[in-house]
Amino acid sequence: MMLLGAVLATGLSATVASGQGLDDLTAEIDRLVLSGRSMPPALLLDLRRLPDAGQRMQAVVYLRRSGLLTGGPLDLDDVVFLPEPAEAADVFTDGATDGD
Repeated sequence: MMLLGAVLATGLSATVASGQGLDDLTAEIDRLVLSGRSMPPALLLDLRRLPDAGQRMQAVVYLRRSGLLTGGPLDLDDVVFLPEPAEAADVFTDGATDGD
């Protein structure tokens, strides 16, 4: 029985990381709930990789309603409303040009 659990856990992590879809993430959440396990911290990183903010918000709500996401509130700017890649690049340059 332990071997089956280890095989499933390894396969599930690979599925979510490679699939990157809301359906894959909710299926992983369902598997965690049904197996009685807690949420691994890496699941929030998988959530951040979802392609749009609407899907990320749905995943946060699904995690909270499933009982896996407990504790204090999440900062939605860090999880759901991520900056676009061009906006993220501007944060690191601080508006300075190369000649300054």
